[in-house]
Amino acid sequence: LVSQEVYEQRIARLRPIEGDILYSREGDVGIAALVPKDVDLCLGQRMMMFRTAENVSAAYVMWALNSDAVYQQVLSSIGGAIAPHINIGDIVGFSIPEPPLSEQIAIAEYIEREVAALDDLAEVAASGIMLLQERRAALISAAVTGKIDVRPTAQIISFPIDRARSRGLIAAEIITRMSNRPTFGRVKLQKLAYLAEVHVGV
Repeated sequence: LVSQEVYEQRIARLRPIEGDILYSREGDVGIAALVPKDVDLCLGQRMMMFRTAENVSAAYVMWALNSDAVYQQVLSSIGGAIAPHINIGDIVGFSIPEPPLSEQIAIAEYIEREVAALDDLAEVAASGIMLLQERRAALISAAVTGKIDVRPTAQIISFPIDRARSRGLIAAEIITRMSNRPTFGRVKLQKLAYLAEVHVGV
């Protein structure tokens, strides 16, 4: 948050409005986001902003900027810099596919639906992880205080596993942990999911 005075200074040249694209140019370079409605924003020094033409979908451009194809262009621009940053001159040279507007809108809507589904999975996974952590703590407490029999001769109680739910939780956790890695994709997700399932006995 900044003071009203600083805010006025920072929007003197250009005030971000709904649909503008914010883009990180230093640190975590190459992350784009749309300005939501009814939010007063100003740019920091590590940010830049794009405003699309009327015949271009801002949502499509935002997703394109977040794509691996564009991120590879970012990496080639910053090289192996210790303090990575990117300039407007570099971004002007980026190549982004420009299908007809109707296709741009359809692509953006498709991605948003899929991302929403992944977000739901991540939320379910987070809830499941929290529940497992609570049960782990309770199990340790019960074992330490002698409330359960942990001797080798103790009877093991089996419990059913909801395979589909377990797979969803595992996949969501893998995606959450690995999504920021440039080499992470569908094949790696499948391999890691298989290894995780074998490891936990699903």
